[in-house]
Amino acid sequence: GGGFPCGTRGCLNAGGLYVASADIRGSTMEYTLTWSSSNSDPAKHMMLGVGQAAFLGTDAAPPAQTARRGEAAIEMEVASAMDAKTLKTGVATSDGLNRRGYSIPQDARLVVLDGSTAIAETTLQNGKAKVAVPAAQSYSCVVTLPGYMHFFDDDCQSLAGEKNHALMSPILKPGTSRIVLQWARRPSDLDVYLLAPHRETAQPPCEVNFRQKQCHSGTVKLDKDDVNGHGPETLTIEHFNPGQYVLRVDDYRGNPNAPLWDISHAFVTYYSPHLGAIQFHVAHNGYTEGDVWYVMAVDGETRNPVECTREICPLRPRP
Repeated sequence: GGGFPCGTRGCLNAGGLYVASADIRGSTMEYTLTWSSSNSDPAKHMMLGVGQAAFLGTDAAPPAQTARRGEAAIEMEVASAMDAKTLKTGVATSDGLNRRGYSIPQDARLVVLDGSTAIAETTLQNGKAKVAVPAAQSYSCVVTLPGYMHFFDDDCQSLAGEKNHALMSPILKPGTSRIVLQWARRPSDLDVYLLAPHRETAQPPCEVNFRQKQCHSGTVKLDKDDVNGHGPETLTIEHFNPGQYVLRVDDYRGNPNAPLWDISHAFVTYYSPHLGAIQFHVAHNGYTEGDVWYVMAVDGETRNPVECTREICPLRPRP
């Protein structure tokens, strides 16, 4: 067990957030949560918030791929999706609400999977790690840090000189969602555009982007705009209106006649407490039109996403 209790070093954040974590081995996960309070005011009692589980591999399954000769290495760096700060012990960073709401008391953990087999595990000291692996094209990587949604990448690169980036979202309040875009070194500047419906259906929707960073009184906002490759580009939806929220991604300096999607390795992670994390990859999900990728549509009533088709996400004027 472990996590971030309130103790001599204080809580994880100023709001008194308590995050418990544990590793469980076996095929069944059972748990019971109990607590008590000496305060008679129910408003000051602890309440259960978001929970999540991450599969960290099995020792029994054989490797999914035959290793090539020699050894390779996976390099991983971990940062916040809210402000791109390196996540390491002692750093004060955004908790999704306050700019310095989190004070990180421990380093993140990296587990490398070959299929369902855990082949390496390490701590990301000072937000970085490098682990030796058998030479193969790719692996899956899981990064965990109490207080953050788990990060998963099913195409973790072990190519020489290629760094992997875990861009982690703070845990979310029920009813809210977060969208995080990340990609490789090229293109240098991808931009997210989120079309958000108005609460009055007769009113036109509002589109959040780097030019207009919020809509609907700040309940839909752009948290981070990256212009130097890798990302993150991060959006938070604090309140949903009925209707479709449509996400597209634009290559800011792109050539629609020669798009770079095939080398971008771009993917979007949609975080929502009732779902966990759902990923959309440019190579497999949605559709592209020149240098614009139509990614997903989110239903404002269920908060569930579906990948774009030309029917669900019609073409819009070029950004």
